[in-house]
Amino acid sequence: MKFLRLVTGTGLLALMLVAGNAVAATTVSASNPCSGTPTTYNHVIVYIMENNSIKQSRHHMPFLDSLAAKCAYMTHEHAITHPSLPNYMALTGGSTFGITKNADPKTDAVDENSVFQQVPGWRTWAQGMGTNCHLVDSNNYVVHHNPAAYYLPIRSECKAWDVPLKGHLAVDLSGGGPTLGVVIPDNCNNAHFEPTCSGGSDREARLRIADNYLKARMQTILNSEAYHRGHTLVIITWDEGSGSNKVYTVLAGPSLNGQVITTESTHYSLLRLIEKIVGVSCLNNACTASKISLP
Repeated sequence: MKFLRLVTGTGLLALMLVAGNAVAATTVSASNPCSGTPTTYNHVIVYIMENNSIKQSRHHMPFLDSLAAKCAYMTHEHAITHPSLPNYMALTGGSTFGITKNADPKTDAVDENSVFQQVPGWRTWAQGMGTNCHLVDSNNYVVHHNPAAYYLPIRSECKAWDVPLKGHLAVDLSGGGPTLGVVIPDNCNNAHFEPTCSGGSDREARLRIADNYLKARMQTILNSEAYHRGHTLVIITWDEGSGSNKVYTVLAGPSLNGQVITTESTHYSLLRLIEKIVGVSCLNNACTASKISLP
């Protein structure tokens, strides 16, 4: 037997699950995505946005707030450092690997293990990327938001599995979906300040645009066969924030049902959770990071 701990406002409830796959979450829908039956998770999709703390983003993104209320959100999730790239490496490799700036892979690629190397058949879906595993910026695609491009041991896999979002996301989720997927919106849709994009320096406008784009992508995910099979957890987070570097992190999964997770955690903790779900060993700082107990 396997047990999953459910965090509620009144304490912990152990839910007994049958060994192997649990009963599929047959009642979930895009409008009601987290009210299914208790389940085990063995697939993860991570959606990463940019440069806003939880104070700046929560209550300013209606769709994301609605998803948090229906599913789950974390109140004390922290990025590791600044700027963006070392946080992406922390989320996928358990270390910043000494990276301190947003350089391209010609400068800052690392010969290190990552969760991508651990999980065969992963996907990155990057908006605006013209060719697979593109190693330089182009238009509003920013390579330092695409961590798979920085790990030298998976460069050949990157050329196969790190793909443009358009034309691939829905197709890849039409079956069981990859064990691990990462969604990377471009700089006009990730709430990043980008002078050439709609919203410009208006943070509220940028958050609305990012929220609308997220809503459209999540409709694809939540309506997919992969999600309706009942074993996919979606993690929506931000690379970094400001001040305490605390970032808004929302979890969507068939059996989450509006939980609030108050664990003090970091991006290393998220990686530890991802690795646990997909069934691989921990990497670097993820091994000692605080544990996140799923509802």
